[in-house]
Amino acid sequence: MNFLQNKALSEPLTFVSIESLTHKLKTNHSKININQVIKAYEYSKKAHEGQKRQSGADYITHPLHVAEILVDLDMDQESIITALLHDVVEDTPISLQDIKKQFGPTVTFLLDGVTKISRMNFRNTYEKQSENIRKMIVAMGKDVRVILVKLADRLHNLRTLQYMPKEKQTAISKETLEVYTPLASRLGMNEIKTEMEDISFKFSQPENFKSLESKMKAFNKDKNTYAEKVIQVLKKNLHSNGIWNCEVKGRYKNLYSIYRKMIHQNVAFEQIHDIIAFRICVEEIHECYEALGLVHALWKPVPGRFKDFIAMPKSNNYQSLHTTVLGPEGRQVEIQIRTQDMHLMAERGIAAHWIYKIKDKKIQLQGINSLSKFNWLKDLVAWHQHSDTSEEFLENVKRELFESEIYIFTPEGEIKEFPKDATPIDFAYAIHTQLGEKTAGAKVNGQQVPLNYKLQNGDTVEIISSKKPKPSKDWLKICVTSKARSKIKSFFKVEERKKSVEIGQKIFEKGCHRFKIPEKELLSHPLFSDFIKSKGFNKKEDLFADLGFGKISFKQILSFLQKNKDNQNKDFIDQIEISPSSEKDSAKSPLVIEGADNVMVHFAKCCHPVAGDHIKAYVSKKRGIVVHRNICKALDQISSDRFIEVDWKNDQSQNNDYTVSLSTVCLDKPGTLSKLSEAFNFFDLNITNLKVNRANSLKVYVVFDTKVKGLRQAEQLLTRLSQIDNVLSVKRKTDFE
Repeated sequence: MNFLQNKALSEPLTFVSIESLTHKLKTNHSKININQVIKAYEYSKKAHEGQKRQSGADYITHPLHVAEILVDLDMDQESIITALLHDVVEDTPISLQDIKKQFGPTVTFLLDGVTKISRMNFRNTYEKQSENIRKMIVAMGKDVRVILVKLADRLHNLRTLQYMPKEKQTAISKETLEVYTPLASRLGMNEIKTEMEDISFKFSQPENFKSLESKMKAFNKDKNTYAEKVIQVLKKNLHSNGIWNCEVKGRYKNLYSIYRKMIHQNVAFEQIHDIIAFRICVEEIHECYEALGLVHALWKPVPGRFKDFIAMPKSNNYQSLHTTVLGPEGRQVEIQIRTQDMHLMAERGIAAHWIYKIKDKKIQLQGINSLSKFNWLKDLVAWHQHSDTSEEFLENVKRELFESEIYIFTPEGEIKEFPKDATPIDFAYAIHTQLGEKTAGAKVNGQQVPLNYKLQNGDTVEIISSKKPKPSKDWLKICVTSKARSKIKSFFKVEERKKSVEIGQKIFEKGCHRFKIPEKELLSHPLFSDFIKSKGFNKKEDLFADLGFGKISFKQILSFLQKNKDNQNKDFIDQIEISPSSEKDSAKSPLVIEGADNVMVHFAKCCHPVAGDHIKAYVSKKRGIVVHRNICKALDQISSDRFIEVDWKNDQSQNNDYTVSLSTVCLDKPGTLSKLSEAFNFFDLNITNLKVNRANSLKVYVVFDTKVKGLRQAEQLLTRLSQIDNVLSVKRKTDFE
């Protein structure tokens, strides 16, 4: 009986030499130029000379193992050469230009795609990880072989993970399970996926791994005889009904898959019924359905456990018939039925497109041009353009990579695949961005449903659209697909830009009025065009947008005109005078606002910032610059591109009065409120608002509003209040508490 197991978990790794590698190539890959492969090996060996792996082995052993994994996947020449060279640029002085001279542009591109970014400063490890994965996926969108080399690289590193420190073992395993195994799954590469999962499981959760491994060994002793019986019965039944060219095998679920099912379904190991799956491989598609009929005639099918992935392939192009039957002794048995070509795709996925196939006695190579079925790759790459940071992009990738679970029908009968908990919003954006933006309602199976309705497998969805786009930010709370989320965010970015252009135009008009400059004359002036070009703007709307966001100020325009005037436009520029009144108005502001002058400032009432607080500010259409304390939760709802740099003026900020709200918890005893009032009198402060609420029979909450000169006075008041008898606690209050 041929039960497949992970090599890395069941037997020691064998040493790969260039001789054994080229022997495999000569035997199975007659079209590959062996001399070029040997050249790449020699080049890599010389570059890594003196370098060692954590195991103590020469570094060149790693590229050889990575190359062998790709040879076993029947990959092409460029992929194998890239595997041999994949760490050269990252770990040696050799540059991409050197590689291009020796091995050409294709290998250079693949090599750049798998090379980590090491010459940049990052705030933390997660940002570095995110940017490296972002770089890899963008390159993968142009040539998917980038990720195939990277997966082979990661697989061999996992096979030698025992030589790494425990912290590294945990970090590498976690990243593998979050990014690389879902990627392998979406690419249909089941062989690599399952091995990476089990090794990562072994090192990230050693106790759970050992426990499950021991249960599996006991299970094997009990079930091997039974499994052989099932295989023999299936073979005999198929042969007797004319299906001779077939193969029947049994396969254990990998350990991590069993563990994940136990966790998600909250069941014990003994309650998992599909630990062994039996596979029937036939020659033609019609034989799949014939075999299914024979299996169902032999054993009763379990209701609700049949899936036709031939008619409805998964997004990774996986095709097979799945059924669960009550086999011998009344035990549940899962059986998968597929063709040999489907099996090759199921195990090797996208890598199967590089395999030489003999059809009509002609050898054909299915390469990059045959990857049209993997359209999700385009979406994956497109998301990086709509992500503000590499971290946000990585979170979108993680969310999207996990396999979809439900199939939804359009009114025309087209099938769309979605993750669990998807809503009509996700469906609409999957059809078309414009349909998503105009979504007003939805019907599921002919009945109108709310937009937060969670789609069920087999639903038919119809979108009710409006004439104009009307997305809501609330949609971000109910949609689950990265495409929908990124498109909604993109829509509001465009809307924010429109608002900032409107604000910028008003600032420009106000500036022209204040400095007595004819607006039309300034807009048409050559120096104004020069200023726009100097800032990298393509048109005046770009300038207005930055004015509205507070990134530049009107005075910067005037300063540029003054510095660049010549005899031809001297008279016009000399007419510009800064009026004393505008300077006086500017001086009243307690803030230094980068790139903006004379802009309306609003201090948020939810958190009441005072001079000296750590603050953040953003541009609002109605209220100008809005200032919050940087700990205010209201800032979480603001798009990052609206924030501007602000700080307090040292000489002016303490001359203003600022509202501050103080919350105290007191014992309910006579005289306490009087003592609290005395503290305000000590600093000559008025109580502008007072609220008292009872907490229980012993305690009361008292909230005071007052006006202070700045943070120092507020802190002095807090200290004095905290020293009063019967005051249990006192702090500054926000509306979010």
